[in-house]
Amino acid sequence: MENEKVLVQEYRGGIVENEHLGLIAGVDFDGNLRYSIGNPDKVCYLRSCAKSLQCLPLFMNRFDEKFGLTDEEATLFAASHVGRDYHVKNLESIMKKLNVTEDILIMKPTYPLCEKSTEKLIREGKPRRKIYHNCSGKHLGLITSSKGLGLPVTEYWKPDSDLQKLIRKVIGTMADYPADKIVVGIDGCGVPVYGMPLKNCAKAFARLSSPEMIKNEDLRRAVIRVTYLMHKYPDLICGDGEICSELMRDSNIVAKSGAKGIYCFSLKKERLAFAIKILDGAQEPLELVVASILEQIGYKQSVIDSLYKIRPQVVINDNDTIVGACKASFVLEKAE
Repeated sequence: MENEKVLVQEYRGGIVENEHLGLIAGVDFDGNLRYSIGNPDKVCYLRSCAKSLQCLPLFMNRFDEKFGLTDEEATLFAASHVGRDYHVKNLESIMKKLNVTEDILIMKPTYPLCEKSTEKLIREGKPRRKIYHNCSGKHLGLITSSKGLGLPVTEYWKPDSDLQKLIRKVIGTMADYPADKIVVGIDGCGVPVYGMPLKNCAKAFARLSSPEMIKNEDLRRAVIRVTYLMHKYPDLICGDGEICSELMRDSNIVAKSGAKGIYCFSLKKERLAFAIKILDGAQEPLELVVASILEQIGYKQSVIDSLYKIRPQVVINDNDTIVGACKASFVLEKAE
């Protein structure tokens, strides 16, 4: 086992009905492990937490400028959008400027994650589309990089392609982890997904919040660019009322979620970065875990309250009756 601990407990009728076990690694901006719950060396996939890293080669080469993309359009390269109208409008504009159709995207057509958007499309008799997929912005970013680098756009998703090798190298630099040791899998959307020790996932986000510590000038500029966009257009990163968008309204925080219970965020002024892994892959506990971390380090209450608004600390049934509670149940442990 990984010395995992219970991070969140769900109560109903006076007993604990569910428990979510997990791991937390917290590092300072010098790369030192400051907090640890469970094994910080457990290899975890970054999943969509990596989106703000995977698009860095694009910004290093100024391909957003080369193809005349607006700031709103470029923001979607780091996004896990929920398919609202403002997401779709910008995605369609990107495709037009790249002179591609969505057939080039490798995922299957789907409906948006946003229930209201999906209901509207179904009422109007409109079909599923590939750009409704929450990762379509990332895919279009990879296609943008392929075009800019003169690489075959049909191979943007292949793990052994020159583009993915470049991305792996950049992620290794950001995470202070050898690129050739990064574990490569396939993400839900079909492109490579990268795995490394949880503490190195946190280190990558530490660098997103401390570009002054990055030696490579092009990479430093790219980090400044992508985090600027994430803060300028937080609703494009996911959608209003979603954890990433709400956290990114705070210019001190850089944050991104991933599937199967992974979450990474960093705090500029506090010079701390955290990576969280819920071991059963549940997404629901993440707001409570992040809120508890922020409470324990004394962060501002308004941000914490915004997370509890998304994920209340009560269990409400289908009759709108409070029947239980959800509580974070861990205490941050200082690393030895």
